[in-house]
Amino acid sequence: MTRIYHGDHTAHLRQQLQDRALYFGAGTVVAVCAAFANWFIVSRLDGGGRLAAALWGLNIALGLIAVLGLCVTALSYLIYRLRRPELDAAGAEAVGEARARAYRNRGDGPS
Repeated sequence: MTRIYHGDHTAHLRQQLQDRALYFGAGTVVAVCAAFANWFIVSRLDGGGRLAAALWGLNIALGLIAVLGLCVTALSYLIYRLRRPELDAAGAEAVGEARARAYRNRGDGPS
């Protein structure tokens, strides 16, 4: 059986970036839904006071965390795009060294 070498050494990085984008994107959607729910609750209360202020403060904090997470993920993606050739080369070198070590340790190769 022939072995096929897959040279994509940065797939795990792209998967991590995608997971983070989905996570913070979902957080942004939750923050927007919470803002609508907050607006609905405050509009039904007659000057809710402290409850309304606490809800808005919590909503703003959640929204900021989600948006900042998306911004950091976007910046990480840009850095990844700039460094991808370097990361691919380093990954290929590491895989080649590991395979050479395994071949030497198998005992049927040249010493």
